Amino acid sequence: MFRTGQFLGAIALSALILSPAIAVEKNKDANPSSSTATPAVMSGGNSDKTPSKKPTTTQTPTAPRSVDDILDEADQYYDGDGVKQDYDKALALYREAAAMGDGYGYDMVGLMYDLGRSVKEDPKEAMAWYRKAADAGFYTAMVNIGTLYEQGRGVTKDLEEAVSWYRKAAEKDNLRGMYYLGDMYLEGRGIGKDLEEAVSWYQKAVDGGYADAYWALSLRYVYGEGVAKDTHKAADLAYYALTHGVQSAHDNLFDARNKNVSANFLRRIQELLKQDGFYDGKADGNFGPQTRTAIEAAFGTAN
Repeated sequence: MFRTGQFLGAIALSALILSPAIAVEKNKDANPSSSTATPAVMSGGNSDKTPSKKPTTTQTPTAPRSVDDILDEADQYYDGDGVKQDYDKALALYREAAAMGDGYGYDMVGLMYDLGRSVKEDPKEAMAWYRKAADAGFYTAMVNIGTLYEQGRGVTKDLEEAVSWYRKAAEKDNLRGMYYLGDMYLEGRGIGKDLEEAVSWYQKAVDGGYADAYWALSLRYVYGEGVAKDTHKAADLAYYALTHGVQSAHDNLFDARNKNVSANFLRRIQELLKQDGFYDGKADGNFGPQTRTAIEAAFGTAN
């Protein structure tokens, strides 16, 4: 999904650009208070899986697995975590969890249709599953619905509807929803442009630790958009984004010497790199090879 922005000299932000695949979030803990509906089958624990040592004339049935156990196994197959990655097995398990009314299960089935993993890519089918997840109280699905409306995938493109869904998620304290809503206010897409409101939503996402929002808010302080210019604060925010794996922070800071950037901003980045042991040169604002190597090292700590 393309998200526009500026960096350091009115240059388009390369990594406030998200592909449709990345724009959809996989996170069953995104709203732990309501990420899953009450499962139809309660956990039986592990004790029922141990065979009795006493001879019996009838076999005791094994208790059904809990939805959490099913989802844990599904995630392992989806991510290739400790097992060979297998989208077919993952999808079957997510469907099993969805059949138990689980919001994350619904959302992940939708995700796999959205991305075409184990099934043919089908955004309309993805939307249907996302709606089930949203109805089950899984707030990340609300953001995914908004993303499809923003992109016009599986539905008629409708930016106002996208804003509505981002807001629903944001008002449920979903950090990605806050971040995307900030983007829409920043760009005036689907809603009137309002830089102060954009900053407000970015700040809320930052307060929750959403790394991409740090970068977006950094730019607002660089340019004085919705807030007073503050290069020191801008650099602190940008550095956090860099060390937490935000690709746009890496790409733009790495090439900052070729952009029209405040020397104070650059010096502060070097100071922070030095404090963390990535850089031992002068904080002179000259982003030469040594500084760029330090930026690579700082970015690498997040990966």
